[in-house]
Amino acid sequence: MDLNLLLVLHALLTERHITRAASRLNMSQPAVSHALGRLRALFNDRILIRCGQEMRPTSRAEEIAGDLEVILTDISHILERPNFDPSEAEGKITICATEGAITVFADALVEAKAIARSVVFELSSEQYDIERRLKSGDVDIYVDTQPMLTSSEFHSIELFRNDLICVMRNGNGESDRISRADYASRDHIMIAGGTNDRLTHFLREIGIMRNTTVITPGYFSAANIASKSDLLLTLPAALAAHVCEIFPLQQRRFAFDLPEVALTMSWHSRRDSNPLHRWARDIIVAGARTAPTVSAA
Repeated sequence: MDLNLLLVLHALLTERHITRAASRLNMSQPAVSHALGRLRALFNDRILIRCGQEMRPTSRAEEIAGDLEVILTDISHILERPNFDPSEAEGKITICATEGAITVFADALVEAKAIARSVVFELSSEQYDIERRLKSGDVDIYVDTQPMLTSSEFHSIELFRNDLICVMRNGNGESDRISRADYASRDHIMIAGGTNDRLTHFLREIGIMRNTTVITPGYFSAANIASKSDLLLTLPAALAAHVCEIFPLQQRRFAFDLPEVALTMSWHSRRDSNPLHRWARDIIVAGARTAPTVSAA
């Protein structure tokens, strides 16, 4: 397909008006109208339907719009000079990650922002329909403890593996390691979803039923509550070390075996060679390398 046709299509879908699209492209109105005719024949679709003073995209055009934005962005980066300089870069990177995952690479992100002042990082914890959102470009990078995405459309890497650590308020327990019997007999606070769902399933398989009395949406609120109560909180080592620096909490290793937690990063293959996206992924990898993998206790 002629690249110029893609540019006209993008302008038409953005402006929804032939005259405004022509002005945006510095083209004549008849030339844009002719290009729209070619696009309609190519896609076998009307693309835009006149409604009053404006034109509305068809359902097919709306499907095309998301992929078109990604394609034109990738073409733009291909045509850029090969030496990527983050201090001169512009754009937005959307990262979908839990509050805990963001904590792992937060320091590296802050350092990167000091250099790349014109790059916007949008952080979201909404993890619904993640494969579709990665494919459409609504999400650029996905970081979580969920299993890696297996479709060939995506690239995934493991950032690190963490031991699970039991966290409790200072003075709530004296032994260095928490036993299976003690862990099963105590009341717990749990973070909804993800790691804790898989941990609950594993504990049931080995005959441990946690008595969970509080469920929170994030690890920070859970740690705050644990520091003011006798509730036990189970966290990956990186987060356990972090909350123990902020709240009056102590870490305890387990006297029985628990599975490790793997933090993974995934992205769509279309963004694999994009210089800005590669740089953003390197930031997350750098942050993960500095995260604690085991407790100091």
